[in-house]
Amino acid sequence: MVQLLGEGHDPGDVGRTALQNWRDLLARPAGSPLSDNALVGLFGELEVLETILRHGGQLDQWTGWDKDHCDFRLSKLVIEVKSTTSANYRRVQIHGLGQLADPEDGSALVLVLRRLEPSPDGRSVPDLIESIVRLGASRSVLLDRLSNLRYSEQHKDHYDHSKFVSVEVGLRNVDDSHPRLVPSMLAAVDMSSIDKVDYELNLNGDAEADLDTDLDSLIARHLGNS
Repeated sequence: MVQLLGEGHDPGDVGRTALQNWRDLLARPAGSPLSDNALVGLFGELEVLETILRHGGQLDQWTGWDKDHCDFRLSKLVIEVKSTTSANYRRVQIHGLGQLADPEDGSALVLVLRRLEPSPDGRSVPDLIESIVRLGASRSVLLDRLSNLRYSEQHKDHYDHSKFVSVEVGLRNVDDSHPRLVPSMLAAVDMSSIDKVDYELNLNGDAEADLDTDLDSLIARHLGNS
């Protein structure tokens, strides 16, 4: 509503538009609640989005909701987030040949490895949504984008009981020296009958390759706040 008013729309029209948007959103079928793995993945992305907004970034820099190859696109930085509740958090699933491919615009690509631990003292996905809205994101736009990931507020009571804390984070610069599969490696392979290539990346025993920085500092630097 604030955005529409700022653009000069009539207050009455703004109210009616906002109400209709909410009705449309609530009218969508809720479907089944997200699986535990999907909820963990969403939690990890929303925590990163929260950090981006805290440093002056924008909701539009979250691209994972649109089934983009990567989760976030900042100026000269692309971020892919992998979250798990497993202690073996350096073993991650990569979906498709494009997920760790070099960004088309020449940006750096950073893989964020995050381990979450269930805890009654932690936060839930609804808690993160409230925090993101307080940081200035439009609630209706955020919930609309979350619906593309099958998240529905109609299951909020269910999600409120799943609380996590992030206990470890590792950052990896993904380039030609980093283990990965990308389209150019299979240029000579006939892919006409291959619909999808997923693989497991095992980064155990390779912690020394982590970047010597934390996610907060990395994001602040790319948003011009350091």
